[in-house]
This record gives sequence, structure tokens and C-alpha cells, in this order.
Amino acid sequence: MKKVFFVLLLGAFSLWGDAADAIGGNNDFYGRAAFIDLETLPLVVDGEVENPGPVDLEALPRHMVTVRHADWHHQGRGFAGAYRFEGVSLFDILRDRLVKKTAGEVFPPPVDLFMEIHDNAGEVVVVSWGEVFYSRTPHRVLVATRVSPIVPTKVKSVSAMPSRSLLVCGDDLYAVRNLTAPRRITVRSAKVNIPIRRGMAYVSSESIRLNILGEDAAILRDPLRFPAKRSQPSVFFGRGRGFHGFQDFQGWDLGAVLAKYINIEPDILARGYLVVTAADGYRVVFAASEVFNRNDGNAFMLLDGGLCENKGPWALFPGPDFFSDRAISGINAIRIEKLE
Repeated sequence: MKKVFFVLLLGAFSLWGDAADAIGGNNDFYGRAAFIDLETLPLVVDGEVENPGPVDLEALPRHMVTVRHADWHHQGRGFAGAYRFEGVSLFDILRDRLVKKTAGEVFPPPVDLFMEIHDNAGEVVVVSWGEVFYSRTPHRVLVATRVSPIVPTKVKSVSAMPSRSLLVCGDDLYAVRNLTAPRRITVRSAKVNIPIRRGMAYVSSESIRLNILGEDAAILRDPLRFPAKRSQPSVFFGRGRGFHGFQDFQGWDLGAVLAKYINIEPDILARGYLVVTAADGYRVVFAASEVFNRNDGNAFMLLDGGLCENKGPWALFPGPDFFSDRAISGINAIRIEKLE
């Protein structure tokens, strides 16, 4: 995976500084260094959209994310530095690109979509539609066009900075999806060969078949083999029907459950995605990074109960999402794929 490599230059520091936190004359610890512009190359959108074509980055709003950039690659892990990135979010880039699905039986909701983000060197990473449009904190995935280092007050030197535009995923723990000079965003829908059964009186499943990279890996049915349960209260709210009630979901971190069966490594986090399907044909997609590589403590929770009265086990609650649309009940299969 081609990445931007930063060099962290550490200066001498003392345990106690002389009013170091007052540098700059205000309480803004982020904005003490000026932004620099990054070389930005033309960008296009294609795939399953009605209106493919070039993106006018200059015409779109700017957003900012602050990140602690940690690399993880086959040579090991390392800290690169802390940065403010400013740029155009995928939310705004794709906001007016209406979806036009082309694969097989049309499944109307956009919860099964993901994006392949390409550069000119043949590298590609995956971002799910849901982490762009359903997130509780929109505009966290962006094409950065400016950067500024976040300078520690007791370190005399700062980290080196990139020179070209960069795909930045603000909720990633390791920056495995930071792609230099993104040139193309291709919208895809997951290929799912199961019938759609609308209006089932009760949607449930006794077990979950786990398939990893084309190989059957496990049958999930025994909660005693899972890690400890966790609790997550929620004001459950859907994009269509609105408020679904106050809930206190009890379940397991999906990433922790699946980590027993898959070797989590940088390529999976960068190019992998999960397709979760249910007995009634509902299906949702998650990028591998948003399940296994989070920096915000949120989790997609696997439940052995249902989400509401007519939806039974197994179920999934999308903790990082604002909307409930990627919640799914009656889960019968989880497939983990990776782009080549």
C-alpha cells in the first residue's frame, strides 16, 4: 500500500515548561501553525451514480479534521505526527450524485453501497456509503487540500508534512486509508445473491455463517465464546420513520467477535469490507476500518436479541451511526471481502 510517510523530528523537552501552554495568546492548541496548500489533482466520480463526472473541488465547502497520524504497514507501526487537515468531504462530493444501482435485483436502500477510492498508481481503499452519509459526525472523511501541524509546546521541531492532496478518514486509529492524491471515486453496490422477502412477520436467524475472503470460516451461534458484553443506550432514530424509542442495547463489539477468526492486518483495513445479510434479504455494508480500526470508542454491536418486536436474533446495532438504517435483524451471514 502506497502511503505518505512522515518523519517525526523530536527535540529536547523538559518535564515542566515555562508557561508553554500560553503560546499564541489564546486557548487554541490546534491552530498555532499556519496552513499550507497541497497540490491537488483532478478528481472524478463514477460507478453506480446517475451523474458521473469530474468534481469541482473549488465550488464545494471546506471542512476540517484533526488527526493523530499513526502508520501501520508491513514493516511495523509508528507515529507520524498530529495535524489539522482542511478539505472537501466525501459527503459534499457525493451529495448530489444520485444513486443508480445496476447489479442484479435492485435493493432500494443505499445501505449496501461502498466506494473504491483510487489514485493514479493503482492503489485503492474502501469507504462505506454509511460512514459518509449515516455517521453521527458527518464530514470526517475528506480529500484534504491544506494541512497544518499541531505543534506540541515542549517539542522544538515539528513533523514533516505531505505535499499533495490526501484522503483522510478522521475516525481511523491507524491511517491505513490515507491515500495520496486520490483521482477517482467509484460507487459500488455489494453483490448479494439472495432473494428479497419483504413483509416477513418475524425476521430471525439461529446462527450466522461467517465467510472470509471466499472461505467459510465459522458458524457463530454460541455467545459463551464471545468477549464480554457491553451496554450502549440509544435514542433510536431512523431516516424514514424517525424515533424508534429509547433503547439500552446489550451485546458484543462486532469487531472483537470477528477478530478471533480473521487476521487483522493493514491490507484488510485499507481495502476490506463486510457484507451483512439477513433472512429477509436485507443487507448492509461496512468498511473493515470502521469495524476494526476506530479511534472514537464506538462499536457496531452484535445482539442475541432483536431490535424491536417483530425482528429477532441475530441483530446488529450501528453505534457510530446517527440513523438506524444500517441496523439489521435476523442476520444469517457475514461475508468479509477485500479489493484486489
